[in-house]
Amino acid sequence: MNDHQTKEYLDYDGKIWSSPGTTISPNFAPRFGAQTSISYYRFDAEQGDVRAQFNLGYMYETGKGVSQNHKLAVTWYSLAAEQGYAPAQFNLAVMYRNGQGVPQNDKTALKWYTLAAEQGYAHAQNNLKRLENHIAERASVDS
Repeated sequence: MNDHQTKEYLDYDGKIWSSPGTTISPNFAPRFGAQTSISYYRFDAEQGDVRAQFNLGYMYETGKGVSQNHKLAVTWYSLAAEQGYAPAQFNLAVMYRNGQGVPQNDKTALKWYTLAAEQGYAHAQNNLKRLENHIAERASVDS
């Protein structure tokens, strides 16, 4: 791949995007094998590209194109979440809520759901309400 060529990626929800500063192409067709795509994602992710970090997290979470590894998924989601990327904040919250790759922690899940929900991320808003209800129910049983 030449430096001037645009790298295109398929996001977890099927949305198409290109590497930093380029436009979305509606005519996306996979151009690389899985290992080559991982290399490009990793390069961009290591340069701080939030979507590449998110996509690597998703790939490691689901085992698509790589061996499934929840700890690495959390690592990549965390990098994107810390930069304020709502989908990564949501997925990281789910990982903490379910104890995947990290010890189960409702308080940390609540933090990440809240940050994503504040950006209008609907899935996070729904899960935040459910988690808050769960915490309230648990508190009433404990008292």
